[in-house]
Amino acid sequence: MDEARALHTAARRYCRTQHDEWWQKDQTLGLRLFHQGTGRWKTDQATPEEFAVYPRWMILQAILREVEMLDPDDLPPMSDLRSCLRKIGREATDDSLAYPGNEPGTPAMDDERRRFLQYIESLSQLELGKVRPLPYLRILTVDETKPLWDLVEKRWGIKGYCYPPPDGELPSDMLAFHTDYFDEQKIEIVRKILAERGIKRIRQLRGIGLEIELESFQVSFSVSMGSKVLYGAGEEGYWMSEGQDFLVCASHEASITIGGAWLVEAFEHAVPGCRERTYLGELRSDDFRGRWF
Repeated sequence: MDEARALHTAARRYCRTQHDEWWQKDQTLGLRLFHQGTGRWKTDQATPEEFAVYPRWMILQAILREVEMLDPDDLPPMSDLRSCLRKIGREATDDSLAYPGNEPGTPAMDDERRRFLQYIESLSQLELGKVRPLPYLRILTVDETKPLWDLVEKRWGIKGYCYPPPDGELPSDMLAFHTDYFDEQKIEIVRKILAERGIKRIRQLRGIGLEIELESFQVSFSVSMGSKVLYGAGEEGYWMSEGQDFLVCASHEASITIGGAWLVEAFEHAVPGCRERTYLGELRSDDFRGRWF
């Protein structure tokens, strides 16, 4: 890879690695401070030790998000890229960081900004030549994600957070399965079908929109791009591809749904009898179809 892509890749890996390290440290500290109902951090109850930990992964997440808004296939020249990364390191933020209760954590955030900037500046040409590649990933803009969300609703009839609906039938070009049935082997079958269709990139929609390589395509509610906290992990997930009439979605109701006549037909051919294993509810059952009660 060229120097610009190596620098961008190194910045991505640095943020992800440091984020994950601080997030793991935070599990015994910061989780007690998070109010699930409001999505706010109960920072008025934080100890000095906690203020030295959880703000670090929050700022690294904000920096990583802006780094990954840059398209690895269309990066600026090296000098401009360094300037861009410096600006991101100094200014990256999000709504949670702007919450006034987080102000006591500012010194820790500032320290992580300084560490990121120092790392970017320290990379030599020799070190950049040793950077290992990462799979393609780009965070989509709001203008890119809005029509995709419209498509999910208008083309596939998906509204709200419960899909498939307990009291409704799916269209003939959609099939839903319990996650106990739709294992990694079946996910790999879907990847193969998409590859045979010539699909190389996938659009992923959660709280954040991504463009990813087909090889990174992972159908899971709780995990996103190998992370349990980044990229909208723990939110309803929808996967599609530009110019192709198909959808895959993962729901908090332990369901995985595939849509699109050609995808359903190919999946039925690859997994005979799958229609007899379709989804019946969130709770586990001996026949792997699930149940509601």
